[in-house]
Amino acid sequence: ISAEDIARYPAREIPDILRHYAGVSVRQNTNGDYSVGIRGYNQPGAERLLVLVNGRQVYEDYYGLVSWDNIPVELSEIRQIEIVRGPNTALFGFNATSGVINIVTYNPLFDDVDLAEADVGLNGYKKATGVYTFQNDGVFGARLSVSGSEIDEDTNSYSPAESNILKGQDSARSINADVVLKLNDTMQMRFEGSTSDTEKNAFSAYYDGTRNEDTFTSLKANLTADTDYGIIDATIYRNNADAVFTVPNGRFGFKNSVIVAQLSDTFKLGTDHTFRIAGEFRDNSTDHAIGT
Repeated sequence: ISAEDIARYPAREIPDILRHYAGVSVRQNTNGDYSVGIRGYNQPGAERLLVLVNGRQVYEDYYGLVSWDNIPVELSEIRQIEIVRGPNTALFGFNATSGVINIVTYNPLFDDVDLAEADVGLNGYKKATGVYTFQNDGVFGARLSVSGSEIDEDTNSYSPAESNILKGQDSARSINADVVLKLNDTMQMRFEGSTSDTEKNAFSAYYDGTRNEDTFTSLKANLTADTDYGIIDATIYRNNADAVFTVPNGRFGFKNSVIVAQLSDTFKLGTDHTFRIAGEFRDNSTDHAIGT
């Protein structure tokens, strides 16, 4: 899905783009709560779809879902969205059994994206977005994006027992920094860091009304080198998630930390064959912060 395609649709969020493509099922449970599925299987908190941002996992291991409104990427920053369907998804791991979506943003070393935007709408909806790119003669590039939005949800409830759950104000705030440094003609380093904070009404996989309070942070470093032995790519990133769910029977929450280190070498043998050798280390830990 190209940047031109994204600009063509009157969308506010990434799932609003995906719903236009065959084989992708999008359901919007509340204003900020989306579930996206591939191969026709979709429910609140669909757990079989792996979502990446520039190759970094934003799939949340702690609960097996993707919090779409916590992805700290503005639509104007996206160069393209890649969708993988079919059996090839098995190459991406256990949490990609139905499909893979990779969101690729513009490289600030080469692409100058600047934007200031404000939206207002019904139910007290308001959103402000700012994106600024700084470049220095093809040697250094940095992009900073900030966003904040609010909306008053209707007081309609799923059942009388949940009358105090599915109401209230939804809010989302995010900051994302992307820095690229050209070391020489064959080597490039890229650093990405982001934080996002949301409060929203949602539905659990059991169709219970919930009130979600989520805070996500991430840091990523990447080194790419075009060498005589192939294209070597080294990446390390850390995702931290702090999620609290309020349900009719109480509150529960998770603290999740994921550290991933990846190393790969892509090279050609002759003119017809390309090989990629890769390894990955993962450290995944979860604490029950609240509840039983």
